[in-house]
This record gives sequence, structure tokens and C-alpha cells, in this order.
Amino acid sequence: GLGRTLALEHPEIWGRVIDIDESVPADVAAGRVLTEAHCGSGDDQIVYRAGVRRVARLRAASVPAAPVRLDPDASHLVVGATGNIGPHLISFLAAQGAGTIVAVSRNPGSRLDDLTESLSQRGIRLVTVAADASDETALGALFDRFGADLPPLAGVYLAAFGGGPITLRDMTEADVAAMFGPKLDAVWLLHNLSRRHAVQQFVLFTSISGLLGSRWLGHYAATTTYLDAFAYARRAAGLPATACLLY
Repeated sequence: GLGRTLALEHPEIWGRVIDIDESVPADVAAGRVLTEAHCGSGDDQIVYRAGVRRVARLRAASVPAAPVRLDPDASHLVVGATGNIGPHLISFLAAQGAGTIVAVSRNPGSRLDDLTESLSQRGIRLVTVAADASDETALGALFDRFGADLPPLAGVYLAAFGGGPITLRDMTEADVAAMFGPKLDAVWLLHNLSRRHAVQQFVLFTSISGLLGSRWLGHYAATTTYLDAFAYARRAAGLPATACLLY
């Protein structure tokens, strides 16, 4: 994601992205870089895995959407509940049958009060929790409540966002940390904490910027590519995971 943004912001120095297994010796890695530099293929995103060269291609896929009915007797956790996606996601989960929705935001204030009242009139409980999703202590205390004063956990939805637009030239470590915390740190915590629960949905909201890059949002493009890969890794391990790609 970061490399694709570099191609957009600095085409004058752009060559290509080559991803090689970490275990590959330096001389072998250097040989592959030289091969790519002189092969003239036109591919600018190349991955070597176990010695096999792979290149990026977009292709159409038709995946029929099966109807989803959520467990009304379980909790469904929304992280990033007061952002651009959060309130819409909460309403969607309610429409799909969720009976208890737990909304996590660093500073929720009263922003979900109207939605809480509206859902309560339909018999749906919206529980708002003020917590930083990258804080293991705060998130751990919340997970201890599932199966206690909150129904068992069935769904996890990560829609958090932090930081703001900035060019790669001006980006600082603080800019990266602000973007990475509510996404990368949070997804690891959610992954680890949810493994002792019977989670049926583990949904990560990502972006097409991970595929195409995005000017001023190199750190965001990097996080969305990471979340796509994280969802793939969970599914490969037999765990539920879905990446929802936003345009």
C-alpha cells in the first residue's frame, strides 16, 4: 500500500515493488532484484514466494451473497462506532437481527444517544463503551464482560480510523502511529482476545486504496493492505474473517 502511494506521489523515482520471503539470503534477494530490473516485463508489483514469481492482476469474481441473520441472543462488537461507517454499520446489524450491539469509541460523548433510543424502541440494546481499541487493558476489560453482564460475543467489526492526510515526504512517525494504532494494533488485540469466544463474524473494513494507492494517504493505504492480508491469514487458519472493501 505504501509503495503504491509512492508511485502516485513520486513517479519520477518510481521503479517497482518487489516482495521477497524474509528467509531468503541477501545474495538471492539481490539477484531477484537485478532480474526484475532488467526483465522488461512492465510489471511493477512482484511477489516471490518459495521461489515462485507472482504478479498482481485484477479479475472479476462472482460470489453469491448468502442471506445473513445474526444471533439475536449474542453480542456484536463494533469498533470505531462513531466514525463515518460506525452508525450505518450499527443500523445494518440491527436490521440483520442483532439483539445486542456493543459500540466502542475513544470519545463517544452523546453521538449515539439518538440511535440508542431509536433501537431501544425496537427491542435492540445498544451499549456504548468509551475505550481505545489499541489499549490492551481497556479492550481486555470489555471482553471480560462478554458472557457476564453482556451476552456471549458472536461478531467483531473493525471500522476504526485515526490520523489524517499527509504526503509521504512530510509524514512523521507520529502520523504513522496515529493511523496504525486504531487499525493494526486494534486488529491484533481483537484477534487475540476473541479467540476464546465463539465468534462467527470477524469483519474488517478496508479500502481500494490498498490496491491502487492514494495520494496523501500512504499510511492509510498501508493499513488497508495489511488488513486484507490479515483477513486472508485468519481464513487460512480456519477462523472466520471478511474484508469489506470500500471505494
